[in-house]
Amino acid sequence: MKKPLLLGVVGFPLSHSQSPDLHNRWLRTVHLSGVYLPFEVSPSKLKRFFRMAQKVRLDGFNVTVPHKEKIIPLLDIVSKAAKTIGAVNTVVRKRARWYGDNSDWQGYLFSYKARFKKKPLKGKRIVLLGAGGAARAIVYALCHEKVSEIIIANRNAGRAEKLVRHFNRHFPHIPKRALPLNSKKLGEFLAKTDLLINATTVGLGNSRFSKSPIRSLRHKAIVSDIVYNPPLSPLLKEAKKSGHPILPGVGMFLHQAALSFELWTGKKPRGPRGMTLS
Repeated sequence: MKKPLLLGVVGFPLSHSQSPDLHNRWLRTVHLSGVYLPFEVSPSKLKRFFRMAQKVRLDGFNVTVPHKEKIIPLLDIVSKAAKTIGAVNTVVRKRARWYGDNSDWQGYLFSYKARFKKKPLKGKRIVLLGAGGAARAIVYALCHEKVSEIIIANRNAGRAEKLVRHFNRHFPHIPKRALPLNSKKLGEFLAKTDLLINATTVGLGNSRFSKSPIRSLRHKAIVSDIVYNPPLSPLLKEAKKSGHPILPGVGMFLHQAALSFELWTGKKPRGPRGMTLS
């Protein structure tokens, strides 16, 4: 008899995560025995968690903030996409080896294309807030779609500059620029952008930006947020009120989760009621 699957998500904090509910429901809908658990692990205890994962023989797990970049040295094999991105969000145990991949970038593209079929990303000007693991995956996705320009604004400007240098090595033909989040020049770029993406944790717990980027945003620019809990972040509520088309984070969450689920189980999940994967 095949042993039940043991899956989970590692991150810090995890109180907002809906991944356990979603994946446990999917396991039931495809008639697989197993469980998906939350593992709230602080940065200083990531290596200890990894030793535990090996000991209890986890079959796989998702990786979320703040571990997406720091998990890479602990893995045996990393996919080409995840190496280029510099972040892993899905880990699979293959025999005695750990394989890391990234489904975030495809999850974002699937979500965008499902909502804006007639507004291709090619040639678009982008402002991206954040420079963490999720931001890295989104930059990779945008470069694949051949956008015309990417402005990366982050509270820690040095981290944004590091991200720009990294992707300039892989996609030198797409102009990229790093800015501090509080830069006065950010408003100039927002006034010209086609798509604003929030890839920071601002929005969790209904937190807000100290200075709203919506005020400077070009009329009718799309506003996207990867925060999915709450379903409409304060940023998206403000954007919607101002007449901007919006892209909620639940789409990316569902699509990246489905790709992870398929990596672990070999099965495509069936969307729970109220959640569509198309």
